[in-house]
Amino acid sequence: MPHAGRSFLCIRRRPRAPWAAHGDKELKNDEEIALGLLDAAHVAAVAGTPFGAPGYLRFSYACSLETIDEGLSAVRRAIAKAPNG
Repeated sequence: MPHAGRSFLCIRRRPRAPWAAHGDKELKNDEEIALGLLDAAHVAAVAGTPFGAPGYLRFSYACSLETIDEGLSAVRRAIAKAPNG
């Protein structure tokens, strides 16, 4: 059964992103981390800043739990492959 909703993930306590969008570039804010996540894990997130929540990533979903699990697994793999993961 499809699920729909959105959630925010706090990334403030992580001073450096565990993945890089372009080589060794350090990702410094929620906007850069959202783009890095798209590049590294092929998972879309939106920076929280436009929603009044800087330092957060916004995930929106309207899909099966299986698809959500696949996305979370992709994020975990991207973090594990990163030099700082």
